[in-house]
Amino acid sequence: NTLGIPFMLFFAFAVNGEQSQWGAMALTASGSCLLVLSCLVGIGISFTGWHCRSLVTATTYTLIGVINKILTVIANVLVWDKHASVLGLSFLCVCLGSAAFYEQAPLRPEARSGGSGSPDESKPKEMES
Repeated sequence: NTLGIPFMLFFAFAVNGEQSQWGAMALTASGSCLLVLSCLVGIGISFTGWHCRSLVTATTYTLIGVINKILTVIANVLVWDKHASVLGLSFLCVCLGSAAFYEQAPLRPEARSGGSGSPDESKPKEMES
């Protein structure tokens, strides 16, 4: 995320002309409270994600993320009128469907036999005198 900051600033100020909006911006007490609340909720979501990762397997955590994505997209479509197009939702379904067919590549033969897979193990050892 840190590496993206210069690019974000470039697009925010140089391309879109957002610097002209700074004068019109006023941060009220209620706006400050909402900003702090938003930051606290974000931190809470982050810690909850890390805690969930420690409790379940990687596959289960990925499944939880996919289900969460589907539920948020459904909520977005049902609640707001400005949401993804039918084409965008179709491509999301294609991506999620493709992920369902993903299989891990088979292990190499030396990994199955318990070897470390280093090139030296496959060579015959010379006899010592």
